[in-house]
Amino acid sequence: MSGSYFREGRLSPEQRTRLTAKFGDHLRLSHYRLLPPTPDWFDRARAVLANVGSSHPLRSLDALHLAAALLARERAPDLTLVSSDARLLVAARAVGLEALDPTAGTHGV
Repeated sequence: MSGSYFREGRLSPEQRTRLTAKFGDHLRLSHYRLLPPTPDWFDRARAVLANVGSSHPLRSLDALHLAAALLARERAPDLTLVSSDARLLVAARAVGLEALDPTAGTHGV
């Protein structure tokens, strides 16, 4: 959340520092399961760009984010992508992911 909020001026430098530190704490405490990228992940990202890239401009990391969510959904069909990045949410819905903006409370398929 901090990246888009900071870019859009909705997050102060102090708030970003606090969020970044909290994320680091969560990583150290193993709150996340980190998976190394695989060739399939990059193939899926290329497919995302090919399928929706012209109608929903995506950055390469956004395509990788969506590819990871699509691959994760194969194991967890009820997966919801959570982001406050409006462009990413629109693209996620375009590739068939359920998406939620926690700051707006909007939920869409």
